[in-house]
Amino acid sequence: MAELWGLREGLIIAEQKMLTNIEVESDSQFLVEALSKGIEKGHPLELLIQECRAIMKALIVAAMRHILREANKCADKLAKLGRRARPGLTDLDIPPPEMYELLRQDADGVKWIRKIRVLCCLVRQDSFDSSSGA
Repeated sequence: MAELWGLREGLIIAEQKMLTNIEVESDSQFLVEALSKGIEKGHPLELLIQECRAIMKALIVAAMRHILREANKCADKLAKLGRRARPGLTDLDIPPPEMYELLRQDADGVKWIRKIRVLCCLVRQDSFDSSSGA
């Protein structure tokens, strides 16, 4: 899971920079639950989850929450930019210019519409009345 490896690298950087009171947000419900509660023994991600949990404990993670993908546009944009970068870790001290507008919107609390698929079935009331013998 790429997001878990990315989180691990981010936590290591935060640890190296002696940051505390970190807030972790993820659009992966599985990741948030695994980091909050742990994961079953023998799971393929068990050691990586344990490592992240240990670093988070040392950093004093102030908050960890699940957010919708629409609220995670900055992370999504960075991931897309990362696909075009050279392999390896890129440590950014300032955001790339492509991020400025998204960061401004995030700071301003811009809300995003979530697209969901709704299936609807309409049933005529008289079809129930005739089948019940009334």
